[in-house]
Amino acid sequence: MDLSYPPALRDSLDRIGQALADISVRDEASASGQPELWQTKPSRNGHATTSASPLAQVAEFRALGAYALPLPELLARTGRGYVPLPGNAGGAVALGWPDASAPWQTGQPLTVELTAGKLRGAVSVAPFCVPAGGVALLAQNGSEVALVDLPSPAVAGERTQRVGDAFSVQLSDAPAHVLAEGSEALTAWDRAVEWERLALIGLTAGLIDRSWRIALDALCEGKRQGHPLAGEQVAQFQLADNDIERLAAEHLVLDLAVDAERGKPVKDKLAMVRYYTSKQAEACAARALHVAQLFLPRFVPVARWLTLRAYHLSVFGCAREHEVRLAAAGLVAGMSLE
Repeated sequence: MDLSYPPALRDSLDRIGQALADISVRDEASASGQPELWQTKPSRNGHATTSASPLAQVAEFRALGAYALPLPELLARTGRGYVPLPGNAGGAVALGWPDASAPWQTGQPLTVELTAGKLRGAVSVAPFCVPAGGVALLAQNGSEVALVDLPSPAVAGERTQRVGDAFSVQLSDAPAHVLAEGSEALTAWDRAVEWERLALIGLTAGLIDRSWRIALDALCEGKRQGHPLAGEQVAQFQLADNDIERLAAEHLVLDLAVDAERGKPVKDKLAMVRYYTSKQAEACAARALHVAQLFLPRFVPVARWLTLRAYHLSVFGCAREHEVRLAAAGLVAGMSLE
């Protein structure tokens, strides 16, 4: 049985690896700090292209998730887009939700109205694809729905503030770029949401990979230095637990990616994988931070950044409450997720 990636995907992963080869631990350690929603540099990364398929989306974002840097910086380095949007709106475009604690569902009210090309209302943005060059969101356009792009933080009538770990964008007659309307808008939005979730599980798998590597390197460094704690079962078990979590997450993520590649409906299964792998990522990052503090201090800032990213992956952007609800529905249905 051939379990390798298709040649085109392997080539893409090689290109991503080459583009990110010059990132050092010092670069990652300097990436800490309070996140900002908008990019300060005028770059929409308009040359960026999205992944070629759902499997590529998962695999490529898994490669990106192993770096302790903001996602937009990684996207800019690799020329990769986050989600597919009509008109190729750019690379670092975040998705805006009516509420940062759960994604919008068809039939629910929208919090932004589009009238004569102007936006009024409020939208929430989770801290994944930030700093962002733009925000894509759904707006009520009379009796229809429109998918719009808010391309610049400098537009009139826009105000941004932190709300917990998320961002709230208040809009008052802000100009918008309409990407699609009516049923086309809903179709484009559903596709973007699914691809965001695929990106999130890819990022989660990459974070788990890096957490395992940090724990391994730290424990090996402790053994080389003759640190007595490096030989204790507590430290050994933390490494073993991270390895088990890594392998389990890999199987879950790739199984889902293959189903999505084959065109199977994966909404419920995606919710369950998101829920379980996000919990695994939190545990793995916490273990990596603990072992790094003991044996490899120079990796502590990186491990601490990963713990914060794991928390964000778990709580925001298709949030845990929503994922748990769908996961519970899947369990009640008798695990019929094929």
